Amino acid sequence: MAVFLRFRCIPFPRSQRGFVIVFVLGMVFLASLLLTAFIERSGVELAAETKAAQRVFLREEAYAVLEWAQAALADQAALHAGLHSPAEGWGRPLEIYDYAAPPGIKVDVVVADETGKLPLAVVDDATLRLFLGVLGLAATDADELSDALLTWTRADHASLYRELDDAYSHPPGRPLRTFDELRCLPAARRCLLDKDGRWNELGRRFCAEASLYEFDRINANTASGMVFRSLGLSVPDAAFEGQPKGPQGKVDARPIYTTADDIRSVFGSSPAALRLRAQANCVRVTVLTRSGSRGFRLEAVIDLGADPVKSPVHSAAADPQRASPRPWTALGSRSGLRFLEITESDTHGS
Repeated sequence: MAVFLRFRCIPFPRSQRGFVIVFVLGMVFLASLLLTAFIERSGVELAAETKAAQRVFLREEAYAVLEWAQAALADQAALHAGLHSPAEGWGRPLEIYDYAAPPGIKVDVVVADETGKLPLAVVDDATLRLFLGVLGLAATDADELSDALLTWTRADHASLYRELDDAYSHPPGRPLRTFDELRCLPAARRCLLDKDGRWNELGRRFCAEASLYEFDRINANTASGMVFRSLGLSVPDAAFEGQPKGPQGKVDARPIYTTADDIRSVFGSSPAALRLRAQANCVRVTVLTRSGSRGFRLEAVIDLGADPVKSPVHSAAADPQRASPRPWTALGSRSGLRFLEITESDTHGS
């Protein structure tokens, strides 16, 4: 016997029906808030993961290009019996080799000669004062800054002014490791920094024309007119205008010295001229990789092995990250080039 059940829908009162509608709308609103928060959080996490992955890719490409540039420098040194001037082509190594960047990646490499600068680690008092005067400092400011710098870097220097901050009343007596150490010297702050503590025009020129690395002789092919005048050598400024281009481009009129006899024929055999050499001994390689608005900057200082070059950082215990590069950079390649320093940084913007 079949049993049939009949249900009759009992309508809700009007007040209850309004409550249900409000409840449903409230649940929809709450769900939309939770969904929006989830989407925003997921977007942030996805962006962070994408940023990290992109940085890894740009970093790996930068190191690959650095190895490429290292090989290019070794080839150019063998071809020209040393690296003399960037006009030979090694200043822009990617322009003379068939390098193709991965799709979506822009790569730029610049090689600059570090031994074309004035070595602060070994410069004497007279040369340093002359350099600061050529830089544009007044005689009294040049004397004070030179004395402060030598007091900071030379343990045997007898200071004439002894103007140091109380926190740095005991100077380290070693070469500068970074240019930021100059901020400890009141004379340097007055002359090289603005009121906000940033490098002024004189400070930027000082950092551009001086080197923290220790080497005995300066490359006559890459030294600026300011460096020549700091050595007491009279050289026309017109000989140093413009920048050397790649081997396929237009090269400026500056001569290229390849031997010591070439240098003597122009500068003579004075003691100042004997501080010149005809080839680079230490170069700074700057690699820039970029994808969209994100970029990666890799700088490496390479000892070419012609003469000994000392890094401003000697102790691995003092700064293990800078003093202990990767195994392949520590050993170098079979080219004989030696890495002295490697620094990394992220860049943003176009």
